[in-house]
Amino acid sequence: MQVFYTYAHTFPQQFVHRHDTTAMSMIWTLFLLGHHPEYQERVQQEIDEIWERDQVDDSKFLNSNQLREMKFLEACIKESLRLFPRFVLFYCFKMQ
Repeated sequence: MQVFYTYAHTFPQQFVHRHDTTAMSMIWTLFLLGHHPEYQERVQQEIDEIWERDQVDDSKFLNSNQLREMKFLEACIKESLRLFPRFVLFYCFKMQ
């Protein structure tokens, strides 16, 4: 019964922490792209090339295959994660 209580009690906190780390990763990536307009322009060119090649209209989103082709954007995201790594702190408490 203690194990279930501990898991059920911490589940909402774990769920929120996952979203927080994802949001912070996106924020740092956008921050770095904003401070380096030359890389921001290269990412925009990469998106525009895929957009024009596949003739995506403005009402549609890019699909997963098109996102996989964005190697420079992937490199920018990985570099932001290298510079500002995400981490989760785990606290352990002995429940009596």
